[in-house]
Amino acid sequence: MKHRFILRAAAVLSAAVMSAAVFTGCGKGDEEVVESTYSGVLTKIRLGMPQNKVIALNNQEEMYYESDTKLWCVNPDTDIMEVKALIPEDSQHFYCDDSLITYEFEYNEGEDEYYLDSYMEEVVCLIDKNVAKEYYDRKLLELSSKYGATEYNTTQTGTDGVDMNLVYETVMSLSSFSVTTSMTYTYDTVDGKDDYYCTHLSIAVQELENKEAVEISSASASEEGK
Repeated sequence: MKHRFILRAAAVLSAAVMSAAVFTGCGKGDEEVVESTYSGVLTKIRLGMPQNKVIALNNQEEMYYESDTKLWCVNPDTDIMEVKALIPEDSQHFYCDDSLITYEFEYNEGEDEYYLDSYMEEVVCLIDKNVAKEYYDRKLLELSSKYGATEYNTTQTGTDGVDMNLVYETVMSLSSFSVTTSMTYTYDTVDGKDDYYCTHLSIAVQELENKEAVEISSASASEEGK
């Protein structure tokens, strides 16, 4: 697919500068929050879980060791795979690959064991930007309701009409962990139309330093890991 992108001459002086537009999101009582029906492997994962337990829960998929503390697998059994439903069945241009899950661990020397410190689900795709934006906003409401996050910040990296990629990142900081969602737009030509298209989406959960492990599940977002 041929990339075509014309940089604005007036923006050359600021090409090395990334814009960071910061927004604060609060619970929107006027909008109905649709609870996720996802019940797959990530609802069973707990921060602080031993590495062998995480591997056992993913026993249907082949796990790859990037290092002793980082494992990943291709696994369509994730919450974020619901974006596949955003693509029209007769589309010849838009697509959504199977999602990836990356698990990162911390080594406890005293116990000679690796414990889960963070995990991320992500998907590479090509989706209409407006459709993706609606999904992203809806997902933020769902996640903020699920985890009890009353406020969150979204930053934009990149300048519309100047940079090839625009990255939107939203961080919800809770008492023991953070939830970070990300959406990437890439300028491209699709079916003869030059525009930004959504090419990547991710949701990451990470334990905060010096905090006890907590269970991340639809049933409870604050229960301490056991």
